[in-house]
Amino acid sequence: MGVRGCDSKCLFSGSRGEVCTLEPLLLNQLPTHSLKNYTLVAMATLSKVIVVSIRPRMRVVLTHALGGTAIAPPQVSWQLVVIQAADSTRVVDPVLALARDDAVHFYQVCTERNSRIRLSPLQRVTVSYMISNLRWLNARSLALLDTQEKLHLLDVRLQDELETLDLSRVGISYASSHFKGLSTGGNVSKAMALAGERACYNTVIAFGSQLLLLGTKSLHAVCIRTWTERLRHLTLQRRFPEALALGLSFYQDKGQAVVGLCGSKQRRKQIARDKVCDVLIQYMDDLNHCSVENCAEVVESCVNFCIQLENTDLLFGKLWELVCETDEFRGSYLRALEGPLLNGSLAPRLPPLISQQLVTLYEQEERLDSLQAIIVLLDVDCLDIHQ
Repeated sequence: MGVRGCDSKCLFSGSRGEVCTLEPLLLNQLPTHSLKNYTLVAMATLSKVIVVSIRPRMRVVLTHALGGTAIAPPQVSWQLVVIQAADSTRVVDPVLALARDDAVHFYQVCTERNSRIRLSPLQRVTVSYMISNLRWLNARSLALLDTQEKLHLLDVRLQDELETLDLSRVGISYASSHFKGLSTGGNVSKAMALAGERACYNTVIAFGSQLLLLGTKSLHAVCIRTWTERLRHLTLQRRFPEALALGLSFYQDKGQAVVGLCGSKQRRKQIARDKVCDVLIQYMDDLNHCSVENCAEVVESCVNFCIQLENTDLLFGKLWELVCETDEFRGSYLRALEGPLLNGSLAPRLPPLISQQLVTLYEQEERLDSLQAIIVLLDVDCLDIHQ
C-alpha cells in the first residue's frame, strides 16, 4: 500500500537495433474519434518500423522492414487525413508516413468490428534523393529534407513534387554527437553512428503548417503560402495566365498544397471564383496595353477563363466592351466562342448583338459550315431575324 510501481515489457533489446526516433499518435483534436481510447507509438530502428499499442493493452500492431543506405536515418510521422472509402463515404483517420533512403510508405490506422486496430497500407512513393527528415505540413502536403539540405514539398495524393528550396544557408544542426554516443564513450553500434551523420529529428520539426529549422546560428521558419498569397505573388509579377490557371485549379477543387481555403465545398468554390474573377479583370485591363501580335492569345485566354469560371456576365459584359471597338480584338473574341459553343461548355444563349457580329464575321471569312453548325445550336431569341 502506498508504494509506487510499474510493470514493464521488453519488446526488443538493443541487439536487434537501437531505436532512432519515436512518434506518439495524439488524438486530442478528435475527442469523438473511434481511436480516442488508444495510445499508439511508432518507433523506427535502422532495420524496421514498429507500431505499438500501449493502451488499452500492450500489443504490436505493425512491423515494417526498412532497407536503404547506411547513412539514411529512418523517419516516422503521423497525420490526420480525410480518406474517401470505396462507397464514397469520407472518414478522418490517422495516417503514418514512414521512410528510409528514397522510399516513403503510407499506412492508414483502421478499427475493425471487434474494436481491434490495424494499419492498412495505402501507397508507396519513391523519390530521386536520400531523405534525412520527413514532416507533414497538412493533410495533403509532405515536407522532405534530403541529405543535400534541399527541402522538397510533395503532394501526397498526386505524388507530385511542387517545389524545392535550398536550405544550405540555414546550417541545420545535426545530432551526430548524440548518435555516436560521444558523451558516453562512443558505446553505440557502428551502424547507429553512421546513420547519425544526417540525423536531425529534433532540429527540423513541424508546428502546425510551419516547418521550424534550428540552424547552428539561428532559427528559421518555413511555411506554405496561403492560396491568396500564391495568386498575389503571380499577379504582382504580371504572370496572369499562370495565376488564372492556379486559381482555376482552386475553383475546380484540384489545387495542390492549398492553405487557407476553408468551408464547405460550395463555399470554397464561391470564394475561389470571386478571387479568380478579380485576377481575370486585371488581365482584361491589360488588353489596353497589348500589342496586336499578342491580342489574339490574350483575348482567347480571357474567353476561355470566363467560360470555365462560368461567368457569362464578364464574358458578355466587360470583356465584350473592351474588344468590340477593335477589329482584331473583336474577331479573336468571336472566333474563341466557336469551340465552347460546339462542345457544350458554353450555353447556346448569346446576346443578339454578339450573335449578329458572329454571323457577319463568319460570312466575311466564308466559314459557312462552321456558321451553320453554330446557328442550329443557338436559341431562337439569340438571333435578330430583322438582320
